[in-house]
Amino acid sequence: MNELERLHPAFFPIPAKQGVEGGRHALEALHGLMDKQELLKLYAECGTYLHKGSLKNLLRGKFPTQLNFPEITKRAQRILDLLSVHMVATRGGELIFICVLRNADDNMRVQVAIAEKYELPESLGRSVPREDLPPA
Repeated sequence: MNELERLHPAFFPIPAKQGVEGGRHALEALHGLMDKQELLKLYAECGTYLHKGSLKNLLRGKFPTQLNFPEITKRAQRILDLLSVHMVATRGGELIFICVLRNADDNMRVQVAIAEKYELPESLGRSVPREDLPPA
């Protein structure tokens, strides 16, 4: 992760909500979902559970009888919430990859689209009527 961040500081996925506004595709960034620090913490915690040693040592131990793992389910859902629909900008920010893990409109397939950065005309400032935005 540190190497990725060194190469591209904004590499972490931005979770998003997709929709259609006025016949155009729209994305809205979501907040409060898994962030980089939470993912790193989860990665470190998983290492202690996943890397138990050799198969021989594992087979000697007792097998757990627990069948329900609510903490694992909760963590897996956090990852799915982060990645279900997300965006990743290229290093210069000129392109944004939009990723959908399970597109209901396409037989639950993964889809990736590329969006170009859109600069607002200076005369418009920050307020742009929806009809002046480029189509999705």
